[in-house]
Amino acid sequence: MIWILQAIAVMLSVVGTPFVVKKKWQGHAIWACANVLWIYIDVRSGVYLQAALFGYYLCAAVWGALKWRKDQKSK
Repeated sequence: MIWILQAIAVMLSVVGTPFVVKKKWQGHAIWACANVLWIYIDVRSGVYLQAALFGYYLCAAVWGALKWRKDQKSK
């Protein structure tokens, strides 16, 4: 079962990357979803430091989406 969640998290991470490269807000949202899934997987597996790393990535994805939104409004 856990490998299915890992596969979904990998796919979300990969799919989100081109959106971020093209400066689309959807990339940050996709990454945020992937990071939540990675945190769940890591906590369930007992890999707490890696879960903390993905928690940091989650914060960065949310911050990026908010900054992107703010920048778009100021144009």
